[in-house]
Formats: sequence, C-alpha cells, structure tokens
Amino acid sequence: MKKVFALSQRKSRLWSFVIVLPWLLILCASIASIGLYLTSTYLPEVGRSSRVMNFSPGTGQGNEMWGLLEHYVLLPFYEEVTYRFLPFCALWYFYGRYLHRYPSFWTLCIVAVLLAIPFGLLHGNYANILVQGATSLVVAGALVVVSENGDHPFRGLLAATALHSLFNIVFVNRVLDLTRLPFLSS
Repeated sequence: MKKVFALSQRKSRLWSFVIVLPWLLILCASIASIGLYLTSTYLPEVGRSSRVMNFSPGTGQGNEMWGLLEHYVLLPFYEEVTYRFLPFCALWYFYGRYLHRYPSFWTLCIVAVLLAIPFGLLHGNYANILVQGATSLVVAGALVVVSENGDHPFRGLLAATALHSLFNIVFVNRVLDLTRLPFLSS
C-alpha cells in the first residue's frame, strides 16, 4: 500500500518543466542576444544577409494570422520533430535495442551539437549557428530531460515544441519588433 501511494506522489518532469519554462525562455533569449551581438559586431556583412534579421511572419499577400500560426506553431513543431525528436528517438532506440543501456551524457551532448549546426544553417547562413543553433541546445536539453532519457519521448516533444514556440513568440516579437502588425500593436 505504501508503494502505490509513493508512486502516485511522484511528480512528472513535465510539470517541473512548466515551472522552469520562464527561466528557460530567459536563458534562450540571452543566448540568442549574445549570438546577435557577436554576429552584428564581428560578422556584420553576414548578419545583414541572415534571415533572422529579415524575418517576417506574414507573406504580405494574404492572411497575416495564418503566417503567425505557421511561424509560431506549425514550423516549431516541424523543426522539433525533424531536428530533435526523430534523431534522439533513433539514438534511444539504438542504445536500448543493441547496447541495452541509456546513452551517456556526453553522447547526448555531441548529438545535440551535431544537430544544432544544420538547425542554425537552416535559418540562414553560418552566422545563425550562433543564434538559433546555440538556443537549440537548450531546447534539446529540455527534450532529453522531460522525456526522461527516452522513456516518454512524446512528453519531451511537447516540452521542446512549447519552448521553441514561446521562444519564437517572445524573441521575434521583442527583438525583431513585429509590433508593426496591426493586431499586435497596442
């Protein structure tokens, strides 16, 4: 009887993530701000051609709400599935099936860094590795921790997508000033 009661009192890592989420957003915004500073200071010609500086959620031709939904919900979900969820699930499957253990901390770190490089390049050029690539390491950490190292991967996907979407909303709206959109201006 005590064991059942103890199991029901155990808190999920997903709820712990919800509590820590604002601090993770601040960490991601700080990392991205440092990346933007380094890019604009040391690589100004590359930063001007970067897509992070010229981001616009609306196409200018149609529904701006669809552009916001696309950039703040659908694309973060797609990017999380493609660049973190599937590779980490494959890694957890390989380790569980063939090595019969969890991957080590350093293996997870190396995989996260290797996935951050193409993720940064996807957003523009090599200067974006400092902004989106660096923040993707925090998102990958959230995926690994909340999924409890592969035991609950969809919880990790939910947490990583939520962090990615909220980061896009906070960072893009504050730093890149999208308040020029009529329904976002106050």
